[in-house]
Amino acid sequence: MQRTAGRIRGGIWEGKAVCQPHILTSRNATRPPVHFEVLHEIFEAQADWQPDAVAVLFGREKTTYAQLEQRANRLAHYLRAQGVGCGWLVALLLPRSVDAYVSMLGILKAGAACVPIHPAYPLERVARILEDSDARALVTTAALSKSCGDTVLFSGVVVRVDTDVAAIGTQSCERVPRTEISAFARDLCYVNYACDETRSPNRVVIEHRDACKRVCAEGEIFKVQPGDRVYHGLSHPFDTSVEEAWLAFHAGATLVVLPPDLTHASPDLSRTLKDAGVTVLSCKPILLSTLKEDVPTVRLLILGGSACPDHLAEHWARPGRRMVNTCGLTEDAS
Repeated sequence: MQRTAGRIRGGIWEGKAVCQPHILTSRNATRPPVHFEVLHEIFEAQADWQPDAVAVLFGREKTTYAQLEQRANRLAHYLRAQGVGCGWLVALLLPRSVDAYVSMLGILKAGAACVPIHPAYPLERVARILEDSDARALVTTAALSKSCGDTVLFSGVVVRVDTDVAAIGTQSCERVPRTEISAFARDLCYVNYACDETRSPNRVVIEHRDACKRVCAEGEIFKVQPGDRVYHGLSHPFDTSVEEAWLAFHAGATLVVLPPDLTHASPDLSRTLKDAGVTVLSCKPILLSTLKEDVPTVRLLILGGSACPDHLAEHWARPGRRMVNTCGLTEDAS
């Protein structure tokens, strides 16, 4: 993917005219060709195809594709009721949770673009991102909203997924009709900010067409299967995080998300990954080097962020295990 032409004005993405949808064909021969124009349609295709399959495994909590789809639809309708629509940029400030995936999908389904922000960022950095992105809405929790000073840092629409849960739950679980969304291939999908606290925010804007191309291309390259369990170790603001989540959603696989206290390198992490039956592991070589125990369930190991040393690759190589190095800059990979 590449940076796209256009500009953000008043919290609205002003891009080029609507183009014809990018046609992508499912690699699964048992399914008919699927035409994806916007990113969330990839998830919706799996929700239609295998609604009872587990989409997200968070600790012991299992959420199926149908459940995630319905919750995201309700949030999309609620956002629309608050005025959110096509061209809006919506900041996403949530901890690692099922709510984070519901919100990511809900924002896209409402026709808006997602601006993920790490909940552990200092207030100054959160403020810079909110100001630089010119986001017009914020999806967060009551606690994080208070920590941000509420309207002191942000004066737009604020949706608190915990305290607003009752109101969100009254919304329809059906998809917002495409005729109402008016989001197309060249509309903005998400805005990602590089993790660099020493400089001004460095943003990368991604259109739906480019996100779809990347997700489907990686689906062909990595060949993740519906029965796979894909480990999601990074928090959602990072580019690799998008890769991990959509690797699973594109294939109809299960995204394995661990609580924050188990996501860092430790002797427990290897055992936890094994116990969770993780088959696809994407991480940086530095994290892999700290794992003392093998994870025998892993059949696909994706390494990025830096080049993988030969000795580390040799240590983790196993018969039947595929290893791929995707080292590269976020701006280039996007």
